[in-house]
Amino acid sequence: MVQAGQYLLTAKYRSAFDFLNATFGADVDLYDDLLVNAGAIASYLPAAQSETYNEGNEFYGGQAVYKDIVEFAGHVPGIDYGAYYSDIRSALTDAITNVVQKNADIDTEIKNAQDTVEFNIAE
Repeated sequence: MVQAGQYLLTAKYRSAFDFLNATFGADVDLYDDLLVNAGAIASYLPAAQSETYNEGNEFYGGQAVYKDIVEFAGHVPGIDYGAYYSDIRSALTDAITNVVQKNADIDTEIKNAQDTVEFNIAE
């Protein structure tokens, strides 16, 4: 299973920001624990320096594949989602939710999403 996540926090949620920053944003030991106990591989670049990530993997002929994965992740360019990413995502999330949970008409929901985004962009 492959999963990735992202969080968007506003200034209103300072304690949540502080928590995430102190754990997922700074704690190499946490990433070591997640790798060993949950099989979760991080793209947190400092994790590549840990002893756990530098251990060779017998299946891959002793190669330190976890360290390599993190280092490769450091070469992935950032993504600029643009100024209207949140508006578009929110409108599409609403449309999908209405279709799936309320059996709404797909074409109507797509049009509503389009209208919502165009209205928000025009502001």
